[in-house]
Amino acid sequence: MTDQVSSLISRGIPTILLQASLPAETRDFVFAQLYDRKSCVKLMYVTPEMVGKSEKFRKALEWLHQQKRLCRIVVDEAHCVSQWGHDFRPDYKDLSKLRSQYPGVPLMALTATANDKVRGKIKILVFVLFQ
Repeated sequence: MTDQVSSLISRGIPTILLQASLPAETRDFVFAQLYDRKSCVKLMYVTPEMVGKSEKFRKALEWLHQQKRLCRIVVDEAHCVSQWGHDFRPDYKDLSKLRSQYPGVPLMALTATANDKVRGKIKILVFVLFQ
């Protein structure tokens, strides 16, 4: 994610990253950006584990949704929802809750690293989990 964020920033796209391994002052800055109505941030990268385990982040998402500033949710590395994939992470399955928690916010799941068999399984899982 760090490389993706750096690449976007270098292209002039205001992007931030939130993950548990960041220093506390960096996480505080990210949260300040989320609550700042004048923030120019357009994209935010966050781990599924942060979505599932951080009450502070969930409150920020709820606030953004209430303010109509949560435009879409994109789940990258969607192959991680598949136990048949090479990188299964249980927290990805919990992202299915986002559909009901943030009604009206489009939800997409993307991957570029799955073989044909895993892509087929992902289509089924994503359809079931995220509808």
